[in-house]
Amino acid sequence: VYDSTHVQHTGICEMKGFTLAELLVVIALVVLFTGLAIPALRVAQKNSELEDASQLLQSVLRLAQSRTLGSEAASQYGVFFDTAASPHRYILFRGATYAARDVVADELHVLPQNVETSSITIPSNAVVFARVTGTVLSTGSVTLRLLSNPAKQEGVYVSSSGAVQKTSAFMPSDTARVKDSRHVHV
Repeated sequence: VYDSTHVQHTGICEMKGFTLAELLVVIALVVLFTGLAIPALRVAQKNSELEDASQLLQSVLRLAQSRTLGSEAASQYGVFFDTAASPHRYILFRGATYAARDVVADELHVLPQNVETSSITIPSNAVVFARVTGTVLSTGSVTLRLLSNPAKQEGVYVSSSGAVQKTSAFMPSDTARVKDSRHVHV
């Protein structure tokens, strides 16, 4: 039998747990930090979509060149950039030109909803690789950008040798800059 009269009281409360105020403070901090982290995660996700789209474009261009060099179906391959469609897209095609392509062999690649083609400096919006050499007649670049942040861009350049590479950050054109002809560097 247990006798409660013999228990000595130490005066120290030995209750374990959290008070309601402590619990509310912790919940408020979690909500605050989550609210701050979500926008940063969204920006990172959009930037990742742009980078992924740029890498996929480079891969498709290299695939067209590889198929041409491998004489797959004894034909040339190229990539056509379609900015009339929404969302923008590009098509890996088989043939000497996009107009004279084998439509059955088309491989369609659609850009993510948040990414668009902002500029194309390739004539006729098509890159076609030459058999045996893998070179191209029409060099140029394709620039992709985020719809939500047009300043965020990724470029892909195709050189005359057929090399496909990511271009560096775009510098503004200096054609509108006033130039002082009195200072000539030799």
